[in-house]
Parts: sequence; C-alpha cells; structure tokens
Amino acid sequence: MFGRRSDGRRLKTIPTFFNVIPCIMPEREDSQVYFKQDIVLNNIDAYIDKKAEEGIRLSYMNIIYAAIVRIIAERPYLNRFAMNGSLYARNKIYVSLVIKKEFFWWRNWNIYKITFWWYWKHIWNKKKNWTQP
Repeated sequence: MFGRRSDGRRLKTIPTFFNVIPCIMPEREDSQVYFKQDIVLNNIDAYIDKKAEEGIRLSYMNIIYAAIVRIIAERPYLNRFAMNGSLYARNKIYVSLVIKKEFFWWRNWNIYKITFWWYWKHIWNKKKNWTQP
C-alpha cells in the first residue's frame, strides 16, 4: 500500500543528514563517483592459480562479484536507495551485468540481474548472534 515496496523496507529512524541527501541529489546520476585506482593483483593471481590446481576455474570477475556481495552483506548501509524523498533498505543483494557478444556499440546486449538472497540471509543471521566486545 502506501510507502510499502516489495524490494525494500522504508527506514523511519535515520539521522537527519540522510534525510537531506535525496533533496540535495534528486537525480540518479547525481550520486555517481568516478575515480581511478591502481590495484596490485599478485595475491589474487596466486589464489586463482591455487584454485586452478584444485580443478576450480575462477576469473577476476568471480572474485570481484564475491567481494561486492560480501561487502554489501556485511555493511547493510550500502544497500539502500531513495524513492520520492524516502530512504529504503533493500531486502536482497542484487548485482546487475550487461553482457555484449560483440564489441560494437550498435550490437544488442543482454542485461542480467543476479539475486544473492541466500548470502544476505546467512550473514544477517550471523550478525544477529554477534556480541559486542
């Protein structure tokens, strides 16, 4: 009904700063950040080689997606969205991909949206049982 969504729950008790953000950045593209960072991949290469010896094929993308899902699961504040001036927390973790079979801009592409509900639920249940030191 009003204020209810199937993909998230409305956050009611949030700091004032987060209430102001949707007003400052009303468009989706207002919140994008572009930056360049060089990353040393020696450890990842060693891990991929080790898994290849065990018969498991991995690529950089497998590791990147696993890292993204784990970060979002452990930090639920990253998994939020704004709609009509209200802030919502997503119920699941989604990773979207655009795959092109040929590298020409006029060719068709396929869009995939992968849901990681089981991982989110697993991490969330572990967090509920955590105790503060």
